[in-house]
Amino acid sequence: MGSREGEVAAGAINNDERLAKAGDGFDQGFLTQVTAESEAKVDVSDADYVLIHHLNAGGLFFQRAVFYLVICALALVYLNQFNGTFPAYAPVPIAHRLIDGLFNEGKEHAVHLQTGEVEVVRYFLQTCIDKGEGFVLFADQPLLPGGRLLRGGTVAPSARRAVRFLADRLADLAPTSVRHVRSDGPDFFANSGFLFETAWTGRCVSTVLGLEAAKRHLLDFVDLMRLRRPPLANAGRTLNLVWALPSLPPAPLIDELSFLCANENLRLVLVHPGELPEAVARHLDAVYPPDFFAPA
Repeated sequence: MGSREGEVAAGAINNDERLAKAGDGFDQGFLTQVTAESEAKVDVSDADYVLIHHLNAGGLFFQRAVFYLVICALALVYLNQFNGTFPAYAPVPIAHRLIDGLFNEGKEHAVHLQTGEVEVVRYFLQTCIDKGEGFVLFADQPLLPGGRLLRGGTVAPSARRAVRFLADRLADLAPTSVRHVRSDGPDFFANSGFLFETAWTGRCVSTVLGLEAAKRHLLDFVDLMRLRRPPLANAGRTLNLVWALPSLPPAPLIDELSFLCANENLRLVLVHPGELPEAVARHLDAVYPPDFFAPA
């Protein structure tokens, strides 16, 4: 019985040794075949090599061209919104005469905001700040605090950090904040020439409170704009003259303002909840009805 078990065990060992040897031979043969195939040289003529090189370079050039064309198209769509009163996308403060010159077609220089909501006017003023534009507000109450006003206030909180980051990188074009002076503040200089010049150059934005003061400054602004008309002077960044008082300026004055604004890169904004008289409405480029400001 013991001898029989010994023979079976010896046979199993011999079978394992034969399988192991066969396996080693199979592995070595397979590896030798793969190595030989990998080391085999493929003969390519010079003409085929040049053709392959040109096709590879052409494909790479096409990929880069498509990428750059898409980027340029997105940039053109984004920059074109700056001529609108209310941009469709989150603006960064890059408003400039160059952008106005490239996308001047269809720009709104005289608009009517058909609303009495204070928040709408405040949103529009913040939009001007975010785009890098200036404004002079004529109102009966202050809508924005005095001092430094930060840009990027109209974008969603989730995107505000990205807009502020871009604004910091574009600080040479426009600073990340702008100074706001009000006629009820201690730093307001009640001189129409100084007020208009600081707004024209973009050094600060201003608020004039009271109907009488607003009339006086607006008439002086018209005189200063007339002086800038012969030399074809233009504001470096769009300057918004926002009239948010209950009583409108006279129709002849609005007529002249709309003409001067269109030629000197300004925008006249009339804030009034009702419809404007025909003598005034015919000088406007756009009317934003109450439905435009309704929440979506």
